[in-house]
Amino acid sequence: MFSHFYWVNLLDGEKTREINFMNLKRWLPLAVLFVFFSQSAKPVISEEPLLATLLHVRESVVRITAEAGGAITKAPELVPGPNGKMLALRSIKPIYLKREGAGVILTEWGLIVTNAHTVDNSGRITVTLDDETKHEARLEHLDHESDVAFLRIMNQNPLHAVKLSEAAQINFNSEVYSIGNSKFLNNTLSSGSIRGKKTIRFQSGENAPLIEIGMDTYHGDSGTPVLDKEGSLLGIVASGSPSRHASYAIPVNTIRKQLAAYLESLKKPEVNGGTPPVS
Repeated sequence: MFSHFYWVNLLDGEKTREINFMNLKRWLPLAVLFVFFSQSAKPVISEEPLLATLLHVRESVVRITAEAGGAITKAPELVPGPNGKMLALRSIKPIYLKREGAGVILTEWGLIVTNAHTVDNSGRITVTLDDETKHEARLEHLDHESDVAFLRIMNQNPLHAVKLSEAAQINFNSEVYSIGNSKFLNNTLSSGSIRGKKTIRFQSGENAPLIEIGMDTYHGDSGTPVLDKEGSLLGIVASGSPSRHASYAIPVNTIRKQLAAYLESLKKPEVNGGTPPVS
């Protein structure tokens, strides 16, 4: 019954708590009762409101699949042809590329933030919501320097948007939380502490300021949210370092800056519809 409710200690001594959201709504009261009689009673009992808050935020996290296709042409090969002539034959090999990551809903009208490296040069982008419905997404804004991209989906009903943190600065050693998307951490809540700030060079050659967090993430966790205890967005995961048991996140201030640039672009005359309301 409680196979998805467990505690994991990292090698560097920092504690990461992971709770799978599968069946959490159904078993949460029993799980809390179960740990009440264990050694971990106080920490879990005190965090029951936190779990409820983060469970609600789960509705704002989406799965992103970016696909692209093309062809590779090999060097021509000379073969004998009719009448003694040589023919140049070219071999064309079709290719299919797929990248997977996560994103976070920013507005009720369907604006989603994710990593630029996940959706760059994609022919088709599909967003899967928390209720497993799939939507074709349009790339609205992409900035290589910050590794931030915005997608837009159309939905009949208002979407559940995350709240952006109002914190003026990042507090070192404070505990933060993330909801995984990879095969290892899918629908799993993890926590770690902020270690500091770091600058990372992406494949594009650009440098970006990031938050270093003592928390493991894996391939496919790019774009997952970093949340504070109120469930507000502090940033999104950009990369990880398994050897350091660390993850690196794009801070919310960078996301705000790119969001302001995007919304400003919507005011231009050539953009139809004007600026949608921001929730």
